[in-house]
Amino acid sequence: MAFTFTEKAAAELRERIHTRCREQLGAITGLAEMYVGTIHGFCLKLLKSEVRSFMKYDVLNEVQQSLFVDRHSKASGLTQSATLTGQQLKRYVDARHFIGSLNILREDRAIAPERLEGNSVVAQLPAYQRLLHDKRDSWTTQAF
Repeated sequence: MAFTFTEKAAAELRERIHTRCREQLGAITGLAEMYVGTIHGFCLKLLKSEVRSFMKYDVLNEVQQSLFVDRHSKASGLTQSATLTGQQLKRYVDARHFIGSLNILREDRAIAPERLEGNSVVAQLPAYQRLLHDKRDSWTTQAF
């Protein structure tokens, strides 16, 4: 088992491992059982194998997440949010900033709620999470 931070790095590492094994051992049978990928991918695979309700879930990479938010700009909350100066967020232009803000809000439990009062991105986090949950069924046939 080997973990990397990105799928690109995982593919490169997998190729290096196969190359070295071929050089040293000749045959590379049995390597299919070895996991080389991201920690997120491994955890999702584990969740899917242990918790039935996660069978239809998948991980979106940065590009897929940005496209998803842009495609569903209203339902995701992107175009319903504004900057701290009150400027409305726009499709394509502000998706990455919106996603970054959502990620911070989801992951940083130490932020005092009173400091976030009135923040439009905070108000859209439940809408984004609901959209992800509602759209998971359409991803089951796609490889993310």
